[in-house]
Amino acid sequence: MRTVILLLSTVPILMATQEDKSEPRRSDYWSSLGDGIQMRPPHIATNSKQLVPVAAFYLPTKEGKVAPFTFAGNVVVMKQKYTGTIKAYDAHFFDKVENLLGEDADVKILYRKITWNTLEIEYTMNAGLLKIHTYSKVVIGGTKPNVLFQVTATALAERWEEEKAQLKGSVDSFQTSPTQPK
Repeated sequence: MRTVILLLSTVPILMATQEDKSEPRRSDYWSSLGDGIQMRPPHIATNSKQLVPVAAFYLPTKEGKVAPFTFAGNVVVMKQKYTGTIKAYDAHFFDKVENLLGEDADVKILYRKITWNTLEIEYTMNAGLLKIHTYSKVVIGGTKPNVLFQVTATALAERWEEEKAQLKGSVDSFQTSPTQPK
């Protein structure tokens, strides 16, 4: 039996990357202290005006109601060059969703909060035959000026309560400053 893992994002992803010929710095390595591993991920240039993926993490797959697909709850970190305000980004956030999924997306906003450089938003929507639940945190700036980071947790709506603590906890742990994990 073939298993298909769907990675749903809330915005179109354009894989526009540029090769970086410089030597990687020690701080460019991804590590999991708990698993005792580290690696240097492929370099993704920050000058893209489209969101590009930086990292993706998945929970174990579980059978969804839509056969033959299996869906894994996931957290995806994306970045893009951005010089606007968080309020301007928020104003067009769901335009991107509707452009990707069409008017049938039936987006329902459950929670929205804006601070000076951060947008937190939780919503449900239809993605084809799937009803998904999404929680996103969008952060502008931090230690990298003119860069926007979008960290998004996605799960099947029917599994959100079961997977919420892990997925939302992961998103909420995102930091833009290079500090030691807590």
